[in-house]
Amino acid sequence: MEELSVSKKITRFTRCNPGFYSFLKKVLMRLREEICYQGILDDLNFELVSFNNDSAGHYYQFVRQIENLVVLNDTILNHPENKIIYTIVYEIAHKILKRGEAETYGEKIEELLAIWGFKNEVDDAKYERPILESEGYQIGNGWARRQKDLSKFEEFYNEWNEGQLSGERLEELLYVADTFSILYKTGFFEGKSVNLVDEDDFLEIPKDATFDNGSLNKGIVWGVMGFLKEKKRKMTS
Repeated sequence: MEELSVSKKITRFTRCNPGFYSFLKKVLMRLREEICYQGILDDLNFELVSFNNDSAGHYYQFVRQIENLVVLNDTILNHPENKIIYTIVYEIAHKILKRGEAETYGEKIEELLAIWGFKNEVDDAKYERPILESEGYQIGNGWARRQKDLSKFEEFYNEWNEGQLSGERLEELLYVADTFSILYKTGFFEGKSVNLVDEDDFLEIPKDATFDNGSLNKGIVWGVMGFLKEKKRKMTS
């Protein structure tokens, strides 16, 4: 399968954010040739589009009948690379599989992805999805947008984006981020019965504080990293 050929044919998806092209190519290059070409690129009854979450609506006009349509949300471009790849290949799998029983359809897709060689992405998605959809992610993302300097997070960015953030490095990141301080400064504790002492930006955590939540803290740093990725994308687009 020629990489140059795949790259050229991907551009036929003119209604899709070009930011998805590199990830789509990575997906297609890992699929069997008949799926890559006959099933996706050369099947003119298949179309892939994306939309900006900030837009009120979109209108698409096609010159031929479309039987299979994949719609991607541009906001997932701010997620780690493995999550973007998982989302694309998961939606492509819908085209290959005929919809079956609702209870087993998702399982069949995951089985197919494993056969295609995407088991690691499936496993990662099960871990990352709750974090990316969490309250913590929204808190961290919103906090990051109000900061002038996020340089202390840069050393962790590539590891996060490539899905290589080890447990030890995650602990370092949580320490650097000071998620407790972020929660405090964003008003998370308002109305909650937690007594805090704030002196010169030093927070004394009371012994009876029960706020600590692993998913919440991970969500916060994932939210910060998501904003960093969005910022880098806009700088290079």
